[in-house]
Amino acid sequence: MSNFNPIVMRQFYALLCLLLFSGACSEDDTPNPAVKFSSPDSDVKISQDGTSAAITATHHAGQFVLTMEKNFEAVPESDRSWCTAVLSGDRLTVEIEENAEELRNAAISIMNGESVIGKITVEQGIAPTLSLESNTAEFTNEGGGIDPITVTTNQERWDAACDAGWITISKEGDKLRLTASPNPDGGNRPAVVTVTTGCKDNPAEVSAAINVTQGPPSLILEYTVPAGGKIILPLSGAIDCTVDYGDGYSEKLALTLNPATGSLINYEYAEAGVYEVSVSGSVEQLYSLQGHSETSRSYLTAVKQWGNVNLTSMYYAFYLCSNLKTLPENTTDSFAEVTTFKYAFEGCSGLQTIPASLFSGCDKVTDVLGCFTKCASLTSVPENLLAPLKNVTSLQSFLAHCKQLKTVPAGFFARSPQITTLKYTFSGNTAFETLPAGLFKGLANATNFEETFYGCTALKEIPDEFFAGCTSADIFRSCFFGNKALTKVGRNVFKGCTNVTSYKWLLANCTELVSVPADMFDDSRKVTDFSGTFRDAAKLAVESPYTTIDGVKVHIYERSLHPDAFTAPKSFGTCFRGCTALTDWDAIGSGYAAWTK
Repeated sequence: MSNFNPIVMRQFYALLCLLLFSGACSEDDTPNPAVKFSSPDSDVKISQDGTSAAITATHHAGQFVLTMEKNFEAVPESDRSWCTAVLSGDRLTVEIEENAEELRNAAISIMNGESVIGKITVEQGIAPTLSLESNTAEFTNEGGGIDPITVTTNQERWDAACDAGWITISKEGDKLRLTASPNPDGGNRPAVVTVTTGCKDNPAEVSAAINVTQGPPSLILEYTVPAGGKIILPLSGAIDCTVDYGDGYSEKLALTLNPATGSLINYEYAEAGVYEVSVSGSVEQLYSLQGHSETSRSYLTAVKQWGNVNLTSMYYAFYLCSNLKTLPENTTDSFAEVTTFKYAFEGCSGLQTIPASLFSGCDKVTDVLGCFTKCASLTSVPENLLAPLKNVTSLQSFLAHCKQLKTVPAGFFARSPQITTLKYTFSGNTAFETLPAGLFKGLANATNFEETFYGCTALKEIPDEFFAGCTSADIFRSCFFGNKALTKVGRNVFKGCTNVTSYKWLLANCTELVSVPADMFDDSRKVTDFSGTFRDAAKLAVESPYTTIDGVKVHIYERSLHPDAFTAPKSFGTCFRGCTALTDWDAIGSGYAAWTK
């Protein structure tokens, strides 16, 4: 009897087939390594398929936690030392260090052996920086706007707020605009504008303040100094003010300064730079003569704002400040109490322009002697500059030795009929090429024209009727002395000048002079001094000046013979010395030799 059992065999065969089939499936269907990231952190962005992530971090040190589903033994590897990744189970912790330098990036690769299965990118921002073009803002009592302040930051956004309701803030790109409402009280009032920026988790991380004041504006001076440079402020007399030196230091001063005894305000800068020094309060006088060195004066490069500091004197205000190049307009009647501008800008050889409103509101000013003498860089002057100076009668040396000044506007004196003295006014202006006709029109009170154009060596011609109407004129001594390019004197130059007593050295040393009108002195019959009037005008090839009386020529050297028509000249030596080209030279030499020696 056989032991074969068909049922058992069928079961054995089925089991064998199952084992064989099962083995085959296990070998072919092994899953590929894969990861899938997830994170609740809003700074972590997961790709749509979950296989990559991007972390956006601020500059701060911090951690980011991701969940990472995987089906293999994963190893995270970072390509930057400041960024690390630690995997524990399905928890992946990314840790970054503080960043204080520049924007930086890192990549974390999820490795399976030599293969990269997933990737995390990290972008870390930098620490926010913030700087302001100016940390101060000043408004007058009238309010209004000021120049915008530039805000510089490495962040995309910044903000600003003020602790006072009278300041309005607006932003335009990198510009901060401040506007103040009028101040009804008229006194000083302060405010602080705070500018902030930062990263998104701390938008006010860094801040900078703008100290705002409204009230009488400050005097602002610009100094350009080297490291260790010491300035001497041009303050004198009684002062009660606050000085902000522009480098973070300010001080309150209440004392009486006397530069003659060495009582001065000095300040030394540790670092080289351009500094704006703000003076607010009360200052009696601006003064730069005694006690001020050439070096300290040279550091002053601009006046940025005149302000209102109760000045009463500008005597030697910026004397010999050779690098002072610009002055601001006077928009707030800054000199309402000032009585003198005597030598205020003498020797400011770098000064390029004079603001038209400089003397606005200067009703009390009486003295401007030498105000702009030796301002060698001036090329022009405003036409109405003198108009506000109603109480100034003398312009002695006002614009003397301004060696680049080529002329003055025709209406320069048009609103100054009170002027009596023009002594040395334009003396030594070697670039003067032309004089506008009618320059002195309306100056009926002017008496003294001594050396007015002395040494204007480029001047070629005196216009017709140049002094016509100057009926009070008395002295023309050396008025055009040494004008070596002068060739011609126009017609009726002295028309109406009936009170002249001196033409001494009027045209002396005008070596190129070839022509003068015969009747140039017809209206000047009281002259007592013709000393050196035409001295050394060797090219003067006309008949010497004369006046026709009853059909008879009366030359100036013959006036003593006609006492009914002329005052007899008392001084006349060298009047025609060297004028050998005159057509009546022989007559002068034979009968009136004293006029030639």
